[in-house]
Amino acid sequence: MTRDVTRMIEPGRVHRDIYLDPEIFDMEMDRIFGRAWIYVGHDSQTPNPGDFITTTIGLQPVVMSRHTDGEIYVLFNRCGHRGAIVCNEAKGSARKFQCLYHGWVYNTDGTLRGVPLPEGYPREFDIKGSGAGMGSLPRVQSYRGFVFASLNADVEDLESHLGPTKACIDNLCDR
Repeated sequence: MTRDVTRMIEPGRVHRDIYLDPEIFDMEMDRIFGRAWIYVGHDSQTPNPGDFITTTIGLQPVVMSRHTDGEIYVLFNRCGHRGAIVCNEAKGSARKFQCLYHGWVYNTDGTLRGVPLPEGYPREFDIKGSGAGMGSLPRVQSYRGFVFASLNADVEDLESHLGPTKACIDNLCDR
């Protein structure tokens, strides 16, 4: 980034380029959404196995789902085959996710469950070991039911990131 963004912000005033400059937008996508913890949803939004919500982290579409093991997964909302969006609804309940493009089917934990016409794939293609699942985000943690995810595998732990904000969340939850 060649521009000094701090010079564009004054008390009570922000230069309009902060909102319009594509270079600043790209910087935000990288430095904020690409590196930090981002709130994805609350576990009460997916109380039962198969329940899901969709959202984005920056420009990256994601699905938060509760699997049959009771765990919450935050998955990339894309097919491992050709990258098409898998889950088009904002929320719902499903036993599986299916890509509308080529029909690949995924479990609610993102693992590849099946492909149409499996005999059409090379013999060495193994559904379980193919790496063609939807893919989980590198980091997912929850605090008091608030689910956060990060695209950065090396992000600090969530409680350290929240710092004094934990007290506010605790106050809200304990009322």
